[in-house]
Amino acid sequence: MERSIAGAAALVLLLINSLVDIRYMKIHLPFTLAAGAAGAAACILLREDGLAGILVSLLPGLLLMLLALPARGGIGMGDGIVLTAAGFFWTAEEAWSAALLGFFLAGIFAGGMFLRRRRGQERFAFVPFLLLADILIIMTGG
Repeated sequence: MERSIAGAAALVLLLINSLVDIRYMKIHLPFTLAAGAAGAAACILLREDGLAGILVSLLPGLLLMLLALPARGGIGMGDGIVLTAAGFFWTAEEAWSAALLGFFLAGIFAGGMFLRRRRGQERFAFVPFLLLADILIIMTGG
């Protein structure tokens, strides 16, 4: 798949879901599923790294969905769905880099919240950190 088109698709997916996540603390599920379906079709037809490469790209999102089951709101299933959908547009390296950097950035933010002891605000949107991670990865060349 053409990397610039795939990268733009991932950015749009993350941008729309970031805006929804910040405002409503959930994702835009119909858009995300449609984008994921389009990404899956494009992957099957155009990706050169085969099924193994596609599965490795999807693994961060699938693992996040698995972790969301016992977390009971600590991390949302929607975050895993968005990360999985974005995985169709990213290479395996991009998917893992974005996921790990997103968790790192969210961890810094959560640490700041803890230090400020903001009562009543225990939840925050995670998808914007994936968007920021993707932007940083693009800016640094991968």
